[in-house]
Amino acid sequence: MFIKDFAKKEEKTYLKFFKKETLIITGLLLVLTILAICYLVIPTFTDSDQNRLTDAIGFDGGIYKALYQDFIFYIPFLVLFIYKAIKDKKVNYQIVALVILGGQTVLSFAGVVFGIVSAYYYYKIYYILWILVIDIAVEVMSTYDENKELKVIFITYLTMWCLIIYTAISGLEIKLAQKAPTLIENFKAQSLVGIYYDTNIAMTANINVSCIVDENRVKLAEAMGEVEDLTLKNMLVGGMNTNCKAWIYVISGIKSGGESINDLQKAVVETSVKDWLKEDDKKYFVLFTADEYKDTTDYKVIFNNEAGVILEKR
Repeated sequence: MFIKDFAKKEEKTYLKFFKKETLIITGLLLVLTILAICYLVIPTFTDSDQNRLTDAIGFDGGIYKALYQDFIFYIPFLVLFIYKAIKDKKVNYQIVALVILGGQTVLSFAGVVFGIVSAYYYYKIYYILWILVIDIAVEVMSTYDENKELKVIFITYLTMWCLIIYTAISGLEIKLAQKAPTLIENFKAQSLVGIYYDTNIAMTANINVSCIVDENRVKLAEAMGEVEDLTLKNMLVGGMNTNCKAWIYVISGIKSGGESINDLQKAVVETSVKDWLKEDDKKYFVLFTADEYKDTTDYKVIFNNEAGVILEKR
């Protein structure tokens, strides 16, 4: 809002650094920032159970990486916006945000190249850029509303883009190919729309299939939390992928025991009872399985339901 006011020179509303309201809000934000640093950053250097945030920025992870693809549709609007801003010598909050985010993108890219920043955190910037570019596109369409020729072009352009997105999300190409196999050789709509398909369809389907946290699995996780000395340090898990492990750890509320969550998330998913018994420092074993287990000379069953089992070494 301050930057917006700064841009409205015709209304004589300038951004004053020493204005009473500005100082109050800046002071409140500063206090919140200090509290956040004290709560989130400082403990990572003193608590052995946590990774330092300065190191965490280098941790990679799964994220949507077709950064450039989803900007293709908005590029004409962005170019028109920048051209008009330069022509009118106008600086508003969108221009300032573009410069700041552009600079951050360049710095983050350099960090990736030199191995300081992971691609995961580099692509995080995409989500902020995407919102800003959409805001600019909407403003450009609204600004040129009185120009009939441009208005027709914008409406046609937007309609075609919406139809392509609908074709990808609805699977229309696949349905047509099933009815007329010789009509389409390669499916293009899904790759054209990028994140609209990848996030709404592909990733959602993958999560639904790979991580089903039903009532029985919740009960299994809660049973883990009831075992007095069970920690992330003295247990192994089996039969579950990264998504499931994350849910189970959170629901159970078990202590870390000095183990890093990041290291556990990278651990091998499939671990058998036989392999677990070879690990001297692992007292407990949690396995996603429909099989029923009974006490043996090597271990005893603490909990068993349709979702899985919790075993303890004797």
